[in-house]
Amino acid sequence: MGAAAFAALAGDRAGLPGDPALLLIRKGDPILVSFAAASGDPEAYGDDVAVFDLLRRGRREDLAFGFGVHRCLGAPLARIEAGVALAGLFDRFPGLTLAAPADGIEPVESFIVNGYGSLPVLRAQQ
Repeated sequence: MGAAAFAALAGDRAGLPGDPALLLIRKGDPILVSFAAASGDPEAYGDDVAVFDLLRRGRREDLAFGFGVHRCLGAPLARIEAGVALAGLFDRFPGLTLAAPADGIEPVESFIVNGYGSLPVLRAQQ
């Protein structure tokens, strides 16, 4: 399993867009980079960016498998496996539905990862 976040110390002074008093990173300041925050900018990805949507179109840029030279070599295989597994699941259980309202499913309480501790489902009577 890859790292979901990493901590470092700033090597140089840097600034981020916005209020310079709030967004100044000084040399030696601790920094926590969380992959869970990647691709979560509503200005770039739309107002529903935080909504879990397996069928979302046009959102392929993510850090789920790393980036650049640190990209997971198994990422293409993992994506194929997930596609085959999910297609098989929904072919086998075509009436699969949530067993609870979507807004009532509790997310994992973490600042490192996004996800759910459980996903209760019902299958249709056949």
